[in-house]
Amino acid sequence: MDELEILNFYNNWWLTGKIQSELLKKYHRRAFSGLQIELPYEDYSRIVSLVGPRQTGKTTLLYQLINLLLKKKIDPKRILFLSISDPVFVDNQEFLEKCLETYEKVVLKEQLNNLREPIYVFLDEIQYLKKWELWLKRYYDLNYKIKFIISGSASSRIIEKGRESLAGRISEIKLFPMSFEEFLKLHQSQVEESWKLDSYSLTNYSFLYTFKKPYQELRDYKSFESFWLRIKEKKQEVMARQNLAVSHLHQYMEKGGFPGVYKHEDLSIVYRYLNQDVLERVTAQDIPQIAEIRDVKLLQGLILRVAQRSGSIFSYRNLASESGARSETIRNYLTYLSSAFLIWELWQFRKAEMAKLKANKKFYICDLGLRHSVLKYSTEKIFSSEEKGIGAETLVFNHLNKEEKKISFWRKGDFEVDFVVDKFGFILPIEVKFRKNIAQDDLKGIKKFIGQYKLNGGIVVTDSLLDYQKGIIFIPLWLFLLLC
Repeated sequence: MDELEILNFYNNWWLTGKIQSELLKKYHRRAFSGLQIELPYEDYSRIVSLVGPRQTGKTTLLYQLINLLLKKKIDPKRILFLSISDPVFVDNQEFLEKCLETYEKVVLKEQLNNLREPIYVFLDEIQYLKKWELWLKRYYDLNYKIKFIISGSASSRIIEKGRESLAGRISEIKLFPMSFEEFLKLHQSQVEESWKLDSYSLTNYSFLYTFKKPYQELRDYKSFESFWLRIKEKKQEVMARQNLAVSHLHQYMEKGGFPGVYKHEDLSIVYRYLNQDVLERVTAQDIPQIAEIRDVKLLQGLILRVAQRSGSIFSYRNLASESGARSETIRNYLTYLSSAFLIWELWQFRKAEMAKLKANKKFYICDLGLRHSVLKYSTEKIFSSEEKGIGAETLVFNHLNKEEKKISFWRKGDFEVDFVVDKFGFILPIEVKFRKNIAQDDLKGIKKFIGQYKLNGGIVVTDSLLDYQKGIIFIPLWLFLLLC
């Protein structure tokens, strides 16, 4: 295909004035609102970077932004989309330049250095372009009337190199697997009316934001007490929704937050999709393409170990011994997996930065459905007593990790707290006890932490208990996930 054929192939709206319906989804992810804010063109308008794991819907979001521009009556020919993962573009700046020249001369019929109105250039999976960050910097610094919106799945190249070369020029928005709230809203746009009405009772503004705003504004004792009183006032309303919420939570816990899994009922098909379209493509294609990976099996073996022990403390030395590899290799490979958003690392809560760097870390897999696909778990295994607690803790971490805050864990002797959230200096300990009955001994870690650091209180995430005891708020998992 020549340059003009490629341009027409990816930009059908130049002829029709609209985007094909199959490229759009009815439901907008939470990240869409942030992208909307960043979309308008201004002088020296920042490049917008959308990053996240494969199969989370980044390309769909780009098409939804293009649809928004078309609805705002932007000339369709002033909107250019190219998928850099197409073999014709991979590590081929020359062909991309030829496409832009053709776009300039044949489609726009204007020179890029003398544009009457801004143009919007969407470059999907830009990490496949060699030295993409320098190419983009050159165009940005020319101050043409171009708004660049880029996406990528491999953050080691999107974020790290972009930050170095595009400092002050780029705004980053992350797209992770769906939260529980997004899962409910996705299904509200797809399923029968009875399900929609039932699940809407969990996500409608008057119910959910009664608690969500006070939770997000926790700062001091007064706000902590206010948060509990708000819950107490609505306790009957919350408990009336619990059975419905738990039934939806079970489906979410089983399959996870990648949108594509909900096209399939059979768990074996879901697992095949996650393994082939997410795990194998990232470990055998994306990471080797941007890093010097000599042992893909070792990389995949580390994913398996993190999945097996999600939320456990890891030692590079022990992992090296188990894998028959050098500690430095293990450290690098885990960094690559983290850069590709497949796993997350969690530091120990320490006052001294140097002490933090020397401490062992916890690792969590990025999505519960992906964990189950790696481990080939049956539904019975997923909800067994030994596994559902690990699943609940992984879900809580992945929801906390979507927000802009510092998260760590705390351990001192026999005392431990699963998560310590530091939001602008406000410290909130969160413990996950996903079980029917919670004994006082289960609370010794969070009580010790609250006392040692003289805090106002903490949160325990439970199976179904909603209560308050001496500074500790007990919140069911389904409700806590909706608050994040």
